[in-house]
Amino acid sequence: MTPSPPWPTYHFSKIAIKAISDLRLDWNNRFPDKAAAVGVAWGTIIPNNAHPFQAVVISFYAESQMAEMGQHVVKVDGMDVINFLLPKDFPRFEGKIIDYADNRGFFLR
Repeated sequence: MTPSPPWPTYHFSKIAIKAISDLRLDWNNRFPDKAAAVGVAWGTIIPNNAHPFQAVVISFYAESQMAEMGQHVVKVDGMDVINFLLPKDFPRFEGKIIDYADNRGFFLR
């Protein structure tokens, strides 16, 4: 097993934690395989009829994935998180706060 790289240090705002909690509740109501860890990534968003842009992407790893992915869990602000970040994106996250706004989604500040 290859050890995880030294991940960037970042935090979540209280608003982002609430938004993630709401998303987790929605996930758990929709899928029988419950959310076990928050996935954090940097990705390209391609909205309908709009220009693509890059942003923080939040998702979940399900309980059934933990046997394979559990060794990658890190604690961030009390949440189990699995970083799905490329090393080139580490500086983008280092020392930042992941925040949330209804009109922006998740973003770094």
